[in-house]
Amino acid sequence: MHPDVGYLVLQLVLRDFRSRYKQTFFGALWIAGRPLLELGVFALVFGKFLRVPTNGVPYAVFAFSGIVLWSFFSGGVSRITRSVTAQGNLVANTPIPTIAIPLAALVSALIDTLLSAGVLAVFYFAGGGTVTWTAGWLLPLALILALLVIGLGLLGAALHVFYRDVGHAIDLILRVLLLLTPVAYSRAVVPPAYHWLYDVNPLVALFEGARGALVQGTPPDPASLLYPLAVGLGAVLAGTVVFRRTAPLFAETV
Repeated sequence: MHPDVGYLVLQLVLRDFRSRYKQTFFGALWIAGRPLLELGVFALVFGKFLRVPTNGVPYAVFAFSGIVLWSFFSGGVSRITRSVTAQGNLVANTPIPTIAIPLAALVSALIDTLLSAGVLAVFYFAGGGTVTWTAGWLLPLALILALLVIGLGLLGAALHVFYRDVGHAIDLILRVLLLLTPVAYSRAVVPPAYHWLYDVNPLVALFEGARGALVQGTPPDPASLLYPLAVGLGAVLAGTVVFRRTAPLFAETV
């Protein structure tokens, strides 16, 4: 890695944080507001209206891991996709290691997710949630999810420089994926006849594994993680190749 990349990532993260909450009344409290709103809406719609099965646990406990992981996935992919074009002036006028820009977007998304998780953890434990040794599985599950975020984000960032429609397409895909991923409900509500199609989404095994490890104390089947791991590695490879090959053209295009 270029010796200046780490410093540049840090500066970009700090600048992003300051710019997002400059001249706002609540400042960084907005980071906590979004997950709380999502939890409230999900609890009302899926917990009260639709009454999705939660294996007898309070909905705030049931949905905790899904909301946290989705916050990282959706926020990371969306931010990385728009990161290069958002720093257009910097890319066009300063000779910098371009890879630092999407890396900074990834770090910003991770920081927001960790802060949101800290806020939601209050409701998780207040609802009776516990932590056992199986919660250690959250780390490898999050790492596989990070591969998907990085790979899809790099691919989106490279294409977004040349085709701004990509940003709109990513937003639409994320909205659809939210409904096709066990964030607010479990895989159990999907009719068995459609499991083969539903499981094509590599996020399913990760989100189900995280919920089981955290809420039910059940470790995921390692074999079930091979598919999302393969997709994540493939995404990183494809995203890195496309980003590196198109990066020399960013300055004159962005």
